[in-house]
Amino acid sequence: MTIYNDKKQWINTLAMSLSGLKEQNGKTDHRMTYLTSLGYITGKIAKTAELVGETEEEVLASIAEQLPNGVDPFNVNTALYKLSQKQSLETGATLENNDTYIILEDVRVTPVSNSKFTFTADKMAIFVDQIIAVLPGTMDLKEQ
Repeated sequence: MTIYNDKKQWINTLAMSLSGLKEQNGKTDHRMTYLTSLGYITGKIAKTAELVGETEEEVLASIAEQLPNGVDPFNVNTALYKLSQKQSLETGATLENNDTYIILEDVRVTPVSNSKFTFTADKMAIFVDQIIAVLPGTMDLKEQ
C-alpha cells in the first residue's frame, strides 16, 4: 500500500519548478519559504542519498558502505522509518494521518513572535502538516 501525500507532492513539485526556472535564468539559489505557526522557515529541499534495504540488516549494510563518504543522520532515519512503515504494513497495520516531512538544508528560521531574531541550521526536517503556506524564493520581514 503506497501512502500518497498530496500536500508534500505539491510542495516538492513547486520546488522542482522553481529550481528549473532559476537555472534557466542563470540563478542558483533554490530556496523556498514555508510559513508555519512558529514563523517563516527558508531553505532548499535537501538532496538525500538513498539508503537501500528490505531488512534492517540490509539497511545497516548500506549505511556501512556509505560511512567512508559520510552518512547523514536524516538519510539513516529516513531509511529506518521507511523500513518500520513497511514492517507495520506487513503485520496488517494501517497508516492513518501519515505525517510526512521535507528535509531542508541551508535553513533560516524567523519566529513570528520576534522577527528581529533568526536562527540557522545546516539541515532541518519540517513536517508537512505544519506548513500553512509556501512562497517560492525568500522573503524578509520588515518592521512597519
